[in-house]
Amino acid sequence: MDREQDYGFGMNLRNPSTAKAVQATLYVLRTRLLRVLEEPERALAAHVVLTKLSPAPMVRLGRSAATDRLEVLPDGSFVQTVDGVRVVLRPERPFDPEGPGHAVEARLCSASLDPEELAAARDLWHRQLDVPVGSVPHWPIVAVSALPPLAWFGVVLRRAWLRKRRQRRGQCRGCSYDLTGNTSGKCSECGQPVAREVQA
Repeated sequence: MDREQDYGFGMNLRNPSTAKAVQATLYVLRTRLLRVLEEPERALAAHVVLTKLSPAPMVRLGRSAATDRLEVLPDGSFVQTVDGVRVVLRPERPFDPEGPGHAVEARLCSASLDPEELAAARDLWHRQLDVPVGSVPHWPIVAVSALPPLAWFGVVLRRAWLRKRRQRRGQCRGCSYDLTGNTSGKCSECGQPVAREVQA
């Protein structure tokens, strides 16, 4: 099947510039329709338009094309399968008691969808049309982000450990000068006050 027949534009899509323009327009249209699928009031219309724009036959929601028929319910409403999604149509006023089909009658109907089927159709379209831009696993980002705080914490812990160790050995906590016999209360090397434990 030609691409011309797929989209029905009636233009020569073998011309590369025309084909690119049509593809770009279809991409933008499909992207917007995927957003509209998230709105329950307009989702059915978006689903139908996406089905018509799809160059490849869409995998239906577990139904064959043969089930796309109208069923009359006892309360006067109808069930119509529209491109794989069951829609309940409720006319504003009832049809003839003989039912539709005996005479041509037109009625405005409100349409309602089963939320589960709508979600399944939405997921199906997203799986078929979404294009991943790129993905990055989370662990490298977390590791790189955690390095500076961990390094800072390690430096702080090492400094505290060195000060305690120097104090136990009788050294200056700042420069590690041996303070044995120091009575001045200050380190003779760096001038830092000496802890009382070291003076004794």
